[in-house]
Amino acid sequence: MSMGDCGALVKERKFSEPMVIIRDLHRHYRLGNVVVRALNGINLTIYTGEFFAICGSSGSGKSTLLYLMGGMDRPTRGELIVAGQNLARQDENQLAEFRCRRIGFIYQNFHLIPSLTAWQNVEIPMIFNHLPRSARRQIAMQRLQEVGLLERSHHRPNQLSGGQQQRVAIARALVNQPALLLADEPTGNLDNSTGKEVVALLKNLVSINQVTVVMVTHDMNLVEQADRFVRLQDGRIVESN
Repeated sequence: MSMGDCGALVKERKFSEPMVIIRDLHRHYRLGNVVVRALNGINLTIYTGEFFAICGSSGSGKSTLLYLMGGMDRPTRGELIVAGQNLARQDENQLAEFRCRRIGFIYQNFHLIPSLTAWQNVEIPMIFNHLPRSARRQIAMQRLQEVGLLERSHHRPNQLSGGQQQRVAIARALVNQPALLLADEPTGNLDNSTGKEVVALLKNLVSINQVTVVMVTHDMNLVEQADRFVRLQDGRIVESN
């Protein structure tokens, strides 16, 4: 299916405003004397309210693309507009503010702080937004309830299963009400059944929180649950729906 056909498909599904606009995006970097071309001319539009998947083998460029969308890296050239912001034109302070207020991140390895309870882990992004502690706790508890872990709010990560830890990480990613939720292999450390539950939860949160989700995965069974997907190979889009 061509990218033009994809646009028609999106309209049929009633997605409206673009959340991500990417035009001729390149990311090259040096590894010793070798120039690694991680991304080579990506063109892509992701719409507000979509559950979008990026798949491909290791080294295909999918995580690079995700980090660029999150303002964690800069393109070599090309246009990258996310939530109305042209990221290629922002300085480091502007990017940090953008990440804090507009982006939520979910990682394969959870990245929870072992010494903190579930609700304390969830509140961390709100500390950087200078919310008072009482408000942080109330919001953290609300998010934990949304992911079905309110009764585990005082448990530390080593007292939670892998699936429960990822749910805490999802709650943490949502506390600042991001416009875009970026999930990098969110089921990579989970068994198949738990992974499906996590993806189902993410899909449900799209509608509850009116957030756009972009998920990187190598699992085609999970890709099938997305509204649309692209497959990358050697830094290029080689398949889309």
